[in-house]
Amino acid sequence: MGIIRFLLSLSVAVVHGHISLPFIGGRPAVQLFYMISGFYMALVLNEKYPPGMRSYWTFISNRYLRILPVYLIVLVATLGLSFYIWKTSGTFSPTAIYRWHQHGGELGLMSKIMLLMSNVFIVGQDLTFYFGFDPNEGHVFMTDDFHKAGLSASQFMILPQAWTLGVEFIFYLIAPFIVRRKTGVMILVIVTSIGFRMWLGSALGWVKDPFSYRFFPFEMALFMAGSVAYKLYKGLGIKGIGKLKPRFIPLIVIICFVGFYKNISSDHVKYAVGGIFLLFLWLVSNHHFGKEKTTLSNHVAAWLGLLLAIALLGMSIGITYLLFSLFALALPFIFYVSKEWKWDRWIGEISYPLYICHMLVLSLTTNLRQACEPMIGGAIYLLGSVALSVLLVYAVDQPMERWRQSRAAAIILSDKR
Repeated sequence: MGIIRFLLSLSVAVVHGHISLPFIGGRPAVQLFYMISGFYMALVLNEKYPPGMRSYWTFISNRYLRILPVYLIVLVATLGLSFYIWKTSGTFSPTAIYRWHQHGGELGLMSKIMLLMSNVFIVGQDLTFYFGFDPNEGHVFMTDDFHKAGLSASQFMILPQAWTLGVEFIFYLIAPFIVRRKTGVMILVIVTSIGFRMWLGSALGWVKDPFSYRFFPFEMALFMAGSVAYKLYKGLGIKGIGKLKPRFIPLIVIICFVGFYKNISSDHVKYAVGGIFLLFLWLVSNHHFGKEKTTLSNHVAAWLGLLLAIALLGMSIGITYLLFSLFALALPFIFYVSKEWKWDRWIGEISYPLYICHMLVLSLTTNLRQACEPMIGGAIYLLGSVALSVLLVYAVDQPMERWRQSRAAAIILSDKR
């Protein structure tokens, strides 16, 4: 599943860099991340962390340690770059630095503390989209449309893409209490979340940004869909998935990410659904699946169906939820096929640093990109982001990961005694 996580991060970087590539959009990329997160949190909580408060706090702190060190290093690097740009050119970059320069002195004490704490500790960054800032009064106020608030509190976030981590952390806090429940209870949570989205969208008009994909109660359905996909994985079992012939649903979604997403009409959706169904029948009947080893054609064909489905995300709310459902159903098979791929796991490790550092690289390469052709400048930005991500993985993420795993192992060992 690492290659999909990497592509989703790359899709966000493409959107923020205004690069003309037909990758999947920023919103569906983020929402698919929610589903993958739901799957993995259900996996680790059911298989690694035993129930209990000590285990709970170890899980929460381990998740926090997973995201905070890389975030802080990129934050400090961004501040250092901003200081250099200010000293050499007298300008401010990124935009949040200018906001602090322009309005920092006007902020009230509590507003300033709240915004500074969110910038440093990540938690609460998603909530800044529900607050505006009044320079005359020096305080923040609640709003249901930050686009019309004049100055949104979110504009004071130095790493603006980190708001998704705030949404994820809310899920981490409650996941231990719900992902171990029976499947029926988890499905009820999904239905409730979707029901709230529909009801409040109709009654209060909560349908546009930030309620479209930043409001945790609405996005809870996607996290839980991933967790239910884990239940499907465990329910089928390794042998069960091995008997389900279209289990090789991994790598062609990649091609569709790159080649088709922005060029699909509603008619294409109909053809795609029909094509996926025919492909499904072909996979089931294909005689190669009766053998122990699979051929490359089986991998390619099965991945094609999944990736085509993912590439179609975001066409409309109905189609979106249909395809989110297809993705959730595919997750057990993707995990089954790719869990032993070391190269896939390594690529997946790059996804989080890439997501966090790409805005820094975007600022670093501004002048260089302006001096190049758009595609060359975009390639420099993306390759630079990937290179910095690899460095962060080896220098920060992997050492922290070994410590995190030792803490989790200590909990398991003490539980067995």
